[in-house]
Formats: sequence, C-alpha cells, structure tokens
Amino acid sequence: MLFRSSYDTWRAGVRLGGYNTLFDASRFESDGYREHSAVRRDQYNLKFKYPLRAETSLTIVGNQLRQPETQDPLGLTRAQVEQDPRQATPQALQFNTRKTVYQEQLGATLAHRLSADSRIEATVYGGSRWVEQYLAIPLVNQAPPTSSGGVVQLDRDYAGAALRLSTVVSNWRFSVGAEYDLMDERRRGFVNNLGVQGALKRDEDDEVSATDLYAQAEWQFAERWSAHAGLRTSRVEFRSDDHFIIPGNPDDSGTRKYSETTPVAGIVYRHTRNLSFYGTFGEGFETPTFAELAHQNPP
Repeated sequence: MLFRSSYDTWRAGVRLGGYNTLFDASRFESDGYREHSAVRRDQYNLKFKYPLRAETSLTIVGNQLRQPETQDPLGLTRAQVEQDPRQATPQALQFNTRKTVYQEQLGATLAHRLSADSRIEATVYGGSRWVEQYLAIPLVNQAPPTSSGGVVQLDRDYAGAALRLSTVVSNWRFSVGAEYDLMDERRRGFVNNLGVQGALKRDEDDEVSATDLYAQAEWQFAERWSAHAGLRTSRVEFRSDDHFIIPGNPDDSGTRKYSETTPVAGIVYRHTRNLSFYGTFGEGFETPTFAELAHQNPP
C-alpha cells in the first residue's frame, strides 16, 4: 500500500498474515515542510504464536527500526517564523544537525495453563540500539576539557526476563511475579566540527540493572464491587566506568543504588457493563537517568 502527500512525503507498507504469523514492513520518506528536515524511516515487525501443546503456547515478537541521518532544522524564534516559517536556523545548517537511530529487538513468551484457574508465563527479550546525534553547540563551548562535545554516540545492548504466576480461588484473583532488566551502554562524545566528527570528548561504559518483585490481589466481595491491592519492591543499580581522563577532567567513575517498596490499593464499582467508577491510592518509584546523574548542579 502506498500513500503520497506534500513535500515529497510518501509511505509504503506491506502486511502478511497466516498460520498464527503476522509480518509487516514499511518505509516513510519526506523532504519535510522546513529546510533541512528530510527523514527516512524503515520499520519491520514480526509476531509468531505457536501452540506447543493444548495448554502451552510460545509467542515470538521481533522488530527493527532503521532511521539514518534524520535532519533537524532546530527551533525558530518568533521573528524567524514571521520572516519564513519554512527556514532552518543558521546553526542547523552550520553544524549539519541530524540524528541516526538503528534498533533491533527480539522477545519470546512461554505461557502454560496449570489448571482451569491458574496460569504461568515466562518472558525473555534482548535488543540493541545505536544512536548518533549532531548538536548545534558553538565550538568555543565544546573546547573545555569537561565538555562532552557536540556529537553524541550511544551503543546500547539490553535484555531482560520476567516470570508471572496468576490464579483464581473462589472470588479472589492472585498474581505474583519477578522481573529483571539489564542495560549495557558505551557512550562517547566528539567535537562537532561544523558537521564533521572531530576529537574525542567523552568515553565511558555505563550499566544499569533493575530487579523487581511484586504481588497483587483482587477480591470481588459483591456482585458489582471489587477491591484490589498490590506491593512491589524494586532495586536499581547504576555503574559508570570513565575512560576519558585528562587534565581538567578527572575520573568520573562511580556507582549509585536505589531501592524502594511501593504499595497500591483501590476499589471498583461496576455500574453497568460499560461504565465503572473507581478510586485508587498508590506510591511511585522513579530513579534518575544516566544523563541526569552525569549532569548535576554543582554544590
């Protein structure tokens, strides 16, 4: 199937399905409304479900993204918009601002029915992501030894696994599970020398892992009323090994750990089949990202 629009924008795609298999592929291209805003994106998705036995099934999901050198025209001031809303900023052209993303991921879920009211699922996944982005940072600001430069380059691998058990006993529904996720990343920075990759400015290996255990229960205590509650305990560990150590830029290697246990509880009233009223209470747990840990305000 092919769709065309203005600014040389078009999208073509194909979808195939059969025997518990679904595959689709697409390409999107555009010269963009503004100068220096061209983009091309290729996407591929695959889903396959295979019944191993009557009570056991295996589902495999894979996807891939290829998006090379998407141009970035940067933001305009009000005066620039009034002058010409289709223009790119001078800095975008000077530094040839752009971004490239390549990503692949594959995952599988094995589901087994233990009984009419109990089910267990195991999931594993893994993937990689490569990003390169050219930023419009003046050369004078890229010069200091603590600057990361104007070219960001990330080479990331990630994987994880999860196990979940659910069962129904009378008017109670219980679920317990465990999850583990790991990301390993090589992060480098370079000088953006007017659109050309220059000298190395950052070089580090970053790793983060997350372990979660959870339990939840739902109790239908009346025909239209039910209550639920849950508890999750999480532990997140960051580690960074700095390889770019020069005068004025010391070793920034280090580790950081976070842990928390968070509850949630709620009640639901099902007024009709399509209308429900509910109230919930819970606590959240959010850690900083590697970028936030690296760019802290000085004391």
